[in-house]
Amino acid sequence: MDELQPGFWGAFMKNREKALKRYLAEMTKNKPTDSKRPPFLR
Repeated sequence: MDELQPGFWGAFMKNREKALKRYLAEMTKNKPTDSKRPPFLR
């Protein structure tokens, strides 16, 4: 079980942070194209 390794959650949260930032950047960049979606999905 990797969750029990020390440093696992640190790396996991760092990668998650990076992925989330990239995802949000993509979403804001693509916002005008899919304006049919409800606001909470934009």
